[in-house]
Amino acid sequence: AIMLVFGNQSLQVDNDTNSEALYKAKAILERARASSTVDFLSINSLPSVTSSIYSLKLDVLDLTPCRKEAISTITWSVSPIRPQKIELISDFTDIAGAFAMGGDCDSTSPGDWDYPDTYGDIDLIPSGNKGTGLDVIVRNGVDYVFLTSNTGAVPKPDFWIVDVSNPQVPTVINCSPAPVGCGLNVGKPLNKVDAFGNYAFAVGDDPNAQLQIIDTSNLTSPFVTATSTLLGVDPSGSYPGGVSVYYYNDRLYVGTKETAGPELHVFDISTPSSPTHLGSLEINHNVNDITVLGNYAYIASSADLCEIIVINISNPASMINPCPTPPIPPNSTVFDATGNNQDGLSIYIIGNKAYLGLQRNPGDPSNLADFYVLDITDLTNITELGSKDIDLNSSTAVVGIVVRGPLAFLATNHATAGFQVWNISNPALIVAPSACNLYNYSEKATDIDFSNDLGFVSNESNKALRIIYDKPATCP
Repeated sequence: AIMLVFGNQSLQVDNDTNSEALYKAKAILERARASSTVDFLSINSLPSVTSSIYSLKLDVLDLTPCRKEAISTITWSVSPIRPQKIELISDFTDIAGAFAMGGDCDSTSPGDWDYPDTYGDIDLIPSGNKGTGLDVIVRNGVDYVFLTSNTGAVPKPDFWIVDVSNPQVPTVINCSPAPVGCGLNVGKPLNKVDAFGNYAFAVGDDPNAQLQIIDTSNLTSPFVTATSTLLGVDPSGSYPGGVSVYYYNDRLYVGTKETAGPELHVFDISTPSSPTHLGSLEINHNVNDITVLGNYAYIASSADLCEIIVINISNPASMINPCPTPPIPPNSTVFDATGNNQDGLSIYIIGNKAYLGLQRNPGDPSNLADFYVLDITDLTNITELGSKDIDLNSSTAVVGIVVRGPLAFLATNHATAGFQVWNISNPALIVAPSACNLYNYSEKATDIDFSNDLGFVSNESNKALRIIYDKPATCP
């Protein structure tokens, strides 16, 4: 009888502590959810703390730029040999942020990606037409790729729309009856594209119309609805063409290589058919890639001391360059990667981290890091969390980055490792998820995007678009 009483007491204690632990786990998630509606970026992992007999912890994983996974964990011990744990998982979504990015925020969680392989690919006609940039868009629940290209010749197609609803058989759909063929010719080669709604915003080599706005309401018959020059750029100067573009919250951010005039330009495209130039900024370096979040534009640049330049774009008419002629002022919103002449080529922002891809230039030491993970919580003190030497050859670069949860997907123009997968769960120890993390194919990559756990890569050579998936077979 005495043993039975003690047993009942033990069950009651377990029930009470379990209920209390569950309450605490729910409370942590609810506080995080409430905070996320005010400031989505503020939801980050919290270290373990002790309350009464319980240890409380919140782990937050950035799955995509607009989706976080939060895990609330409560642990306690009933006795030294009876540790207990309750764990609750919830997803938070940044709806406002997704709208600001034009819906360009894939929310799919990644697989393990231990064996990347080709799902499908396409050649562009005429042969030799190089893929230069791409953006994956969703229209009526169907995935399409907007692809830009460069044949080196003026009277050739430069803009393509590819139906990838069957990724094993991608199909160009903006075709005219024979003998005209497929693709849209805008007059000069195009270099990059970003899209929102029914419009594609492409930048290219036309020195008098670097910005081309393409109406894609009818996906099979797109047309140029407006063009714009980059004000202040000398069309006869060096490199006047547009090389980078990013859409954010009804504004378009366009970058050039170092040229005679401003290298960064901001447009109001609330009426896409009538873009308005809002401001520009002389940076005196290549603006190789642009990402915008909130009131800041993050630029991957060719500046030796400022591979990342962060610019306040709240007032585009009064932007200030934080990377003037050296020495760089203290508390500047820049990041200098260790190295001799490496250029910032690509940048990706998710949560409070920035991911930077570099170009390995002639004369650089062979053991320099090519890929960086950075903490951007304090923009006046951007700090390195980790980096990786991915063995690029001289004059090759990380040309594109996408991050999904614990994995970083890199597109490079390295001839034997164009697509790479790295586990960044611990930025201080970036490791390969398997021996198959480097995917060797013959083309040099130029851009990358992700949708539905598929990688879409544009390339310089025959396979202008390659779709890559996580092969279910075991990595050999």
